Amino acid sequence: MSLLTAPIARAGTVHGQITLPVERADANEGVWRLDNGLLAVVPKGADARHECFVLLVPKTSVKAHKPETVTVELRGLRLTPSLIAATMGDTLELHNDDRVPHALSAEDLLQPKPTPPGSVRSEVLQRPGVYPVRDDEVPHVRGWLVVTDGGSVVRPDEHGAWKADVSDGAYTAKLFYRGTFVAEHAVDVSAHPAEVELSATGGHP
Repeated sequence: MSLLTAPIARAGTVHGQITLPVERADANEGVWRLDNGLLAVVPKGADARHECFVLLVPKTSVKAHKPETVTVELRGLRLTPSLIAATMGDTLELHNDDRVPHALSAEDLLQPKPTPPGSVRSEVLQRPGVYPVRDDEVPHVRGWLVVTDGGSVVRPDEHGAWKADVSDGAYTAKLFYRGTFVAEHAVDVSAHPAEVELSATGGHP
């Protein structure tokens, strides 16, 4: 008697480094870090490398995605994180931890719906795309919402290094920065670790 078994998908590792343009310090940053008796003092703004990500898109068909909940906080008149990455079908939860109402919108994806202080707004993301996020109540609160139709999102560390364990196969590594995908590179992931360098210093493609 013979046994027929399905092929086992092998796992591989892909890692790399991102390079971003040198950022100047925000001249208004200190304003939001002063204790005024109304708003909590918020931490220093995130490094630019925390406001980008690498998307690994397989060349073959993408496996079914199990919907997840993506949590975003509104605190200290700031959107955290300001760059939101999700997959189509995920639920976006907006937690308003401020003492003022917020009304976030994202073009045709999210309508400006009031979110009172201390409340949570939940929205199922049904359409892939790159959407600028705005706040109708507090205009300076802004961000980006990127909804993909598949792939793996990897955030770099404070040194710009990133790493992911994925199934063997051919992928396209794409760097998202400041509202668009600024660089991409083909990569073949196998039993040996693959390395990819992605840079945004050469301008948008």
